[in-house]
Amino acid sequence: MQDSHLDQARTVTEDGQLSILNAEKKESGSYKCEASNHLGQDSAFTQLNVVELPQFITKPPSQLQVSTVQNITVRCQATGDPQPKVTWVKENGELPVGRSKASVDGTLKIWNPKVEDSGRYTCVASSNNIFAKAISTMKLTVKKAGKIEYEWLQSSTKRSSLLVFWYILSKKKKKPTFVTNYFLFLFSGKASINILLF
Repeated sequence: MQDSHLDQARTVTEDGQLSILNAEKKESGSYKCEASNHLGQDSAFTQLNVVELPQFITKPPSQLQVSTVQNITVRCQATGDPQPKVTWVKENGELPVGRSKASVDGTLKIWNPKVEDSGRYTCVASSNNIFAKAISTMKLTVKKAGKIEYEWLQSSTKRSSLLVFWYILSKKKKKPTFVTNYFLFLFSGKASINILLF
């Protein structure tokens, strides 16, 4: 590579040593070193490959709390040159067997999570022939879902009007609590059913 291809502001040559500050991908290539005196000359070539270290463009949240009836989807994406490979590992254990999938695009999915799935999950971005890795860790907390009991009465005067009551039954909380996500199952007459909290 000729000197004209180098950014002189970031290039230092001293005592036969070439230094490039903040090297860029475009400076990859073949470099030739020449030495000469009154007796003759000699030369040598070296190949320089400038890589981009893995870095995240989408990180998982540092903490995630879900209930046992919520499927989990967490994205983790990284860039670099060469393109890094993204993998997921669980601290002191393995990903839920048969209920999880770590896709090549860095997306982690866990179906039917269990309380024992709680723990620290680490997303790792690494590239071949590069020792440096990008790491991001997420603390997952899975809590057992309570039960929501729906009870309604059909009015004897207005058959279309329904009175809906809801409350959450659990060991820790027995007071009536507002529920934002719920389903209404419409049956004729009086009915009482239990469904899981989403």
